[in-house]
Amino acid sequence: MLAAMFGRPVDRPPVAPLYLDLYLQGEVRRRVTEHYLPLLRGRGSLPLDPTQHVEVWTQAVVDAFHDLGALPDWLCWMPELPPTAWLGECVLETQGEALWRVHPPSGQRERLDPHADPNPFGADAWDRPLPSTPEEVDRLAPVLEAEQLLSSGQLAVLAGLLERLGPTTFVAAGMGTPFPECYALLGFQGLMLMPIENPKLFMHLLGRMQAAALARAEAFLRLGVDGVFVEESFTSADLISTDLYERFVLPSTSFLVERIRASGKPVILYMTGDVLPRLPHVVQVAPTALAVEEPKKGYRLDLGEIAAAIGQRFAVFGNLDATRIKDWDDQDLGVELHVQYDAGQAALGFVFSTGSPLPLDTPRERVAAFVRRAQAIRSADLTARRGTRRQGRSL
Repeated sequence: MLAAMFGRPVDRPPVAPLYLDLYLQGEVRRRVTEHYLPLLRGRGSLPLDPTQHVEVWTQAVVDAFHDLGALPDWLCWMPELPPTAWLGECVLETQGEALWRVHPPSGQRERLDPHADPNPFGADAWDRPLPSTPEEVDRLAPVLEAEQLLSSGQLAVLAGLLERLGPTTFVAAGMGTPFPECYALLGFQGLMLMPIENPKLFMHLLGRMQAAALARAEAFLRLGVDGVFVEESFTSADLISTDLYERFVLPSTSFLVERIRASGKPVILYMTGDVLPRLPHVVQVAPTALAVEEPKKGYRLDLGEIAAAIGQRFAVFGNLDATRIKDWDDQDLGVELHVQYDAGQAALGFVFSTGSPLPLDTPRERVAAFVRRAQAIRSADLTARRGTRRQGRSL
């Protein structure tokens, strides 16, 4: 992974499908549930042991990853556990085959089994009341310092993955850039309107989100992650104007990326939506590698065009259509992989990847086929193949 992203020669391009944490989440929850349900049979509830809970969750992730059938070259993990002190006040309860983590002091209940709601934000509220003062923003958007994050235990699963997978797998941490992180507080409509209707207050909120993002990145780096995957959504040319992007997005994203790169660790910037008009700005941001969605929603996202635009400045991730992997046979899959490889060659380096998360109904064997076929491609063979084609055209 490191060699490919920094433009050094590699025997084969690495394989790093996006959002494996989302794809594996159901299997992880199934394993966690299978661990706890026997302990709860005949009992109304079970006090939760935070240390054991971290161990159970971490091992479930490791086992689910290994059971993919063919191991990708990376695992990027975003989900976090609640703080250890909070977990210590929780109990586990069951309702049939459903497993719940209950916090009696607050009354909060979270479903842990595979049928839990995968959306961390819940339904978007278009008419959500927005904060109206800086004091309200400060209360609703607290900033935890890096040391607080590390000591809280929220990153304990990530730490366990680094320990257990680190020797053989590139383990990255995932986070959002400051602008889209405002979505959790404002909702989509508020995120689109507040920069226009109340720019002063939005800038205050953005400052809070930037401080939180920098602290989170610092915590990841202290933990020893191999790299940081930074997601930037709601900022593409089909959603906000260039003026708004340059005023509210570019400065904070650039500062975050620069801070991570200064540590010597790679930063992968994943941009959703219509990013072609944003490429001159991406060159300014200068991540280690750029990842984009597959072509959809009526706009063009040609990987070759993107690779040519960034040139030898940084690497590019492939944007294979994740929704098609379950339908392609091995021959079609091989053709698509070769198309992706050729398209990415104008960039500094190339990593096989998907443009979006794998659909949850994608069979494991098709994910394994994607990984195996991509890992079987050798850089020297592809270079020779392209040379043969060029020679044939010149005859």
